[in-house]
Amino acid sequence: MHHQCWLEGDVTSRLARSERYGLFPTLSARWRVSGEKFLENVKQIDDLSFRFSYGRSGNAPKSDYTFYNVYETFDWDFMGESGVYPANMELKKLKWETVVGTNLGLTLAMFKNRVSLDMEVYRNRTIDLFSTVFKSLLLMVITP
Repeated sequence: MHHQCWLEGDVTSRLARSERYGLFPTLSARWRVSGEKFLENVKQIDDLSFRFSYGRSGNAPKSDYTFYNVYETFDWDFMGESGVYPANMELKKLKWETVVGTNLGLTLAMFKNRVSLDMEVYRNRTIDLFSTVFKSLLLMVITP
């Protein structure tokens, strides 16, 4: 049996100080069943192995200053006055977007490798998914 463990750390300045650090572990294992003693007399099977992996990976926001309130100005006047609107709301609790992946695999080769099968089953799940929320212009603030 062959196995591997890995722990990756990452830091970004695009998140608030309390959320900047991310740890993303991975684990994988492979069991080559055809190398075991109980299959050494089965000549039809050239290779039989099972694989398993589990891992996490992280994505940081693509834009800078996601944890600050950012205001922008309108390019036009409203009733003789210019205005500002919130372009980005403060997101102090914004976390790393994390993708959790699980994978199961099977490899089978038979009859002097004339017949082979390689099969994978996987599931990826995203936690704390980033999404864009469009703000209404009704939130604008008129400045004197």
